[in-house]
Amino acid sequence: MMAENTITIRDAELTDAEAMGRVHGEAWRVGYATVFEAGFLSFAVEQRRTGWGQLLSERRVRESRVLVAEVGGVMRGLTRFGRADRDAATWELFALYVDPSYWGTGVAPALMNRVTDEFRRSGAPRATLWTLAEARRARRFYEKSGWHLTPARRERDFGDGIPRPLVQYHLFSFSADEVVRLGIAQRECASRGR
Repeated sequence: MMAENTITIRDAELTDAEAMGRVHGEAWRVGYATVFEAGFLSFAVEQRRTGWGQLLSERRVRESRVLVAEVGGVMRGLTRFGRADRDAATWELFALYVDPSYWGTGVAPALMNRVTDEFRRSGAPRATLWTLAEARRARRFYEKSGWHLTPARRERDFGDGIPRPLVQYHLFSFSADEVVRLGIAQRECASRGR
């Protein structure tokens, strides 16, 4: 018998679409309540609740990896990641959403750890993600998970006619100590004119 709080992570299946939509929609409803105007947010939440059936059949989604997290046999989180659209040598975390009633329970870190393991096994030198600049909770989570804010910025209109700022994070396939050593070595080479 499975323990009530055991987190199981597995590949998503087409039959998961409804539960994925519930998690995605609820995460948007709660997580972005202060970011989007209420009328638009209701519309966007409904799109996310009903869109996973079609999304799972789209080529760009099929070519990425979609995982779900279950607790006690009930879906509580999802993630989608794979090769970046613009750079095949880089992986991208496209989505990571957890049912808000399970925030702080370990579901998000379990999904992130699985994504990180898959990324490191791939041999890609880095992974990237873009998130809303205003998504403070998500940004704290990414930083706590080892992602590093880059200076890159861009804007995206989510459908409400308002371009919103996005920030980019990178995760390197080597440790933070290796990143520091690499940075020092690069600066030393640059100062020597190499």
